[in-house]
Amino acid sequence: MRRRLAASALALTLLSPGVAFAAPQERETSFNDISCPADQNDIDEPPSGRLSYDVLGINAAHQFSTGKGIRIGLLDSGVNPNHATLQGATIEGGADFTDSDGATTDHFGSGTTYASYLVGSSEGLYPVRGIAPDATIVPIKIMDRVPENMSGEYLEQTAGRLAEGINWAIDNDLDLVVTALALPRGYDHLTQAVERAQQEGLLIIAPAGELTSDDDEPETEADMARYPASYNSVLSVTAVNPDGSSVDSMLRTQSLDIAAPGGNVPGASNANNNMFCVVSKQGSSSLNAAINTAGVAALVMSAHPGESADMIVHRLQITAVRPTASLYNSATGWGIIDSSGAINFVDDGTAHGPLSPNFGEQIVPEFVGQDVPDVVPDPQRMTKPLTWVGLAAGAAIALALLLVAAGRWRKQTGEEKKQDKS
Repeated sequence: MRRRLAASALALTLLSPGVAFAAPQERETSFNDISCPADQNDIDEPPSGRLSYDVLGINAAHQFSTGKGIRIGLLDSGVNPNHATLQGATIEGGADFTDSDGATTDHFGSGTTYASYLVGSSEGLYPVRGIAPDATIVPIKIMDRVPENMSGEYLEQTAGRLAEGINWAIDNDLDLVVTALALPRGYDHLTQAVERAQQEGLLIIAPAGELTSDDDEPETEADMARYPASYNSVLSVTAVNPDGSSVDSMLRTQSLDIAAPGGNVPGASNANNNMFCVVSKQGSSSLNAAINTAGVAALVMSAHPGESADMIVHRLQITAVRPTASLYNSATGWGIIDSSGAINFVDDGTAHGPLSPNFGEQIVPEFVGQDVPDVVPDPQRMTKPLTWVGLAAGAAIALALLLVAAGRWRKQTGEEKKQDKS
């Protein structure tokens, strides 16, 4: 079966499962031509709904953490540190696995845009506002110039570079890595890198993926699986709309973990060092949601530096906003991220939802206070009312007799006194 993949963005072009691709053409695609065009720089048309960082409650979260001390590996197209939105950011030299001109160059444009989501800043009507502004970005370049049409060979090469990037992040003691790739299948070398990351405590975050207009409706779980998000140890993220509602085009897989806003994201446009735009104004993307989630994870890690990657994930999941306390669903996983809630959560093993890695099972809280005494039924409870009625009636009769006797006594005493006087 063949499908033509729309060149709407790299991550979208890597979504369709089990496909045969045409050979790469010389023509290249650009993230900026598609998701962040230069004509949006003036932002004359406001986006519909709230901006992504408002949905995440970033202003409130920054009262507790700004990501200081956390190094985020950005597995993408490199980062242009000269962009105006990144002038105040901390960006390391990183690593380049594309044999191009280094990780601090970005020909495709997505890496620079994503970096601005995480640590960027700008002024304007809809300013760029980094989710974890004091975190450090480490660009890990795994793609460079992207062909408009991609072959199976190109996808396998990309998966190989992704695996190399994960291993490099482990060797260089990064705190977490995030990728916007949603590959249609897993590969042995990628599986091995993810397993190693789990053993070494490196958190990996990836998009759960979505369908493009050219995709057939998936029929099985395998059809919907995207990698690396489908690996159990990877935090798989889907997107919600600015109002928090689920997005119809998102893939609903059993591996989905959590949801985050995926639209209306102010970010850098690499088409010009001074340009920025609102990405995904017309729809939400799980790619953006994954990057946003990485920013929140950095905030939580910075606030709790001694905690494991599993515990950071637990904080994000257990405090996520969902319809009921313990309900998981295929549309949003454990719910929509609550940044401040995740930072301030106190784990005592009693919260309803995913199990705590510190306890392994939900603990029923002990009763605090005075126990309610057990009430033993009285075997005479049915006859006692009649007894009390009888006693009351007897008392009334006795009282009446006493009154009558007293009256007679007074009368008799009075007559005797009259006789004595006479």
